[in-house]
Amino acid sequence: MSNDEILKQLVEVSGRCKGDNMSDNYITLAEAAKLIQDFNATMETHLALVRKLSTDCAQLHQEAHQTNEKIAATLQIAREYGQYDGTFHKAWAIDQMCRTLLANSDFANSLSIFAPESDAYRAFIADARAGDDGPETYDWDIGIAP
Repeated sequence: MSNDEILKQLVEVSGRCKGDNMSDNYITLAEAAKLIQDFNATMETHLALVRKLSTDCAQLHQEAHQTNEKIAATLQIAREYGQYDGTFHKAWAIDQMCRTLLANSDFANSLSIFAPESDAYRAFIADARAGDDGPETYDWDIGIAP
């Protein structure tokens, strides 16, 4: 129903409730028009908030899905490659697991379980190598693939 139709109905109702005094109807109509304008403005604000929440929820759902995919890929690496003998193979599996967990969001959509280096991975490695003696205090071994 349009605002004009609402206003017409308000005039009819106002006329029945207040009698035939047109000044009373006019005041009631003006008040009703203001209330409708306020209502519409409030509804627009609420609709904007609902749209924002909907977008935020969709984004959170997508991020949760990507996180679950990263976890599944990481567990697959642990299961398939974490049991090989040799520290160099285990180091490789650990490095691949870190790459997977720290991969960019577009990696979660790929078919590969092997993630490339991301900015987050490089920052993680830099932090792991840093210590009291500077940025290269410790080594990070990327290992050898089994």
